Amino acid sequence: MMRTMWPGMAVLALAVIACGEEWPARHVSPSPVSAAGNLYFLDDDGQTTVIRTGPTFEVVARNALGEQCRASPAISRGRIFVRAVGNLYCIGAAKN
Repeated sequence: MMRTMWPGMAVLALAVIACGEEWPARHVSPSPVSAAGNLYFLDDDGQTTVIRTGPTFEVVARNALGEQCRASPAISRGRIFVRAVGNLYCIGAAKN
């Protein structure tokens, strides 16, 4: 079950997913984004949790930037752009 509360800053509370997997509630200002069969949840502390879409719950990755984030990630040409409080990150494979 996923709940978001509006207006103002959203609180994403994933308490229990259909399979029974528990995921602690984290304060989330950025909106989740979807690309390549995954959902990307970036929380205010700069941690991204990547969940594969599909009938079973699967956490693909968890990555921390180490600084606060308030903006939603943007995805373009296989890269994720994240604006944190002090930096702009481009995450993806280098193209020659």
